[in-house]
Parts: sequence; C-alpha cells; structure tokens
Amino acid sequence: GPITFVPDKFTMTAGPVQTVSKPFSMTTSALNVAGETTFNYQGPAAIRAIGVNPFDVTGGGISPSHVSGGQWVTGVAQLSAVYNLWGTVKFEIYDQTTPEQKGNSTDIYFSPNSITAKAEIPQDGRDFFYTGEVFKVTLSVLDAQAAPVPNFQGNANIHVEPAFEGLENSYLFTLQDQGVKVFALSTQTPGDYVFSFDTSDGLSAQTEPV
Repeated sequence: GPITFVPDKFTMTAGPVQTVSKPFSMTTSALNVAGETTFNYQGPAAIRAIGVNPFDVTGGGISPSHVSGGQWVTGVAQLSAVYNLWGTVKFEIYDQTTPEQKGNSTDIYFSPNSITAKAEIPQDGRDFFYTGEVFKVTLSVLDAQAAPVPNFQGNANIHVEPAFEGLENSYLFTLQDQGVKVFALSTQTPGDYVFSFDTSDGLSAQTEPV
C-alpha cells in the first residue's frame, strides 16, 4: 500500500506578549529529522492552546485552528492568529494524520486591551445620590473587540478621592465575574467621589465624579 511521509516535528514562534482577541503574527515550520524544512508539506495540521497560568483554558479558541494547503509555503506557514482568553498559554501544532508529530511555542501572555469604570446614573432626573443611598460602580475588563474578557482573574487596584470607607483597596477578579465586577456602594459622608482603577498590565480607568 501507499506510504505516507510526515514531518518529524514542528516549530512555532510568536511574540511573548499579545492582546486578547487582537490579531498577532505566528510562524510555524514543518521539519524533517535533520531539522530542515519539509518544503512540500501541505498539512493538514491543527493548533490548540495549552494553559500555563491559569491551567484551565475552557472556552479558549485559537483562530486559525487548522493549517493546510496553500497556507503552507515551502513548509512554512505565516499566520495572522487571534486568541480569545486572558493568561499565559503555549500553542501546540500537530499533524492531523499523525498527532504525535508536533511542536510547541514558548509561553505567550495575553493581556486585556483596556478597562472601563462607570458609575450608575441617579434616578428621577437627579444629578446626585442621597447619603446612605446605594449606587453601583461597574469595572469591566475588555478585549480588543471591546467585549468582556470572560476568564480574567487578575487584580485591580482601587483608589477613591476623597477617601471612601467600606471599599477595599484592591479586587481580585474571579471566573464568576466573567470580566465584569459591579460594586454596590453607599456612604453617609457627603461629597463628590471619583473611583479610579489600575491593573498590573498598565491599564487604568476612572469614573466621572459621583
């Protein structure tokens, strides 16, 4: 019968820091046992994400997830890829007919694109809240498409001017937040308050005065 020849392994490279849901460049090569490019390889190969931190990448998707045909040029595929979750991952590419022929990228960190902070608008046409009245401040962690990052589990530092009692100086997002945290707040001290937030990714946002 026919004998199928497949690459011995693959290499995959991309920049170490990327943005969630923003296209980035990735290069993958199919190699023979001597480490030389398999110039006539046409796939099909598949790509998947492997979680590093966090380990769980449920719901994570890399696009394209398959590479075949004309995407391979002399054994090399230059890809514009998009990944939809926060955290550090590595990508694995493997031949779909013989999955044991594979290769990994190095660790790649995917950062949120931006954060927003919005204070609730008072009801009844007022431009103020009464002391003791509950109001909400919503902090959203967004990807490059302005959608909440559903698995964000990073920390946000919180600053309020003037000082605001009953609110911690930081908040650690959980999976249950799905990238959006709503703070229900109230105070007995009159004043105009500005709530500011920043993350370790260098992102920041603040509300209008409340």
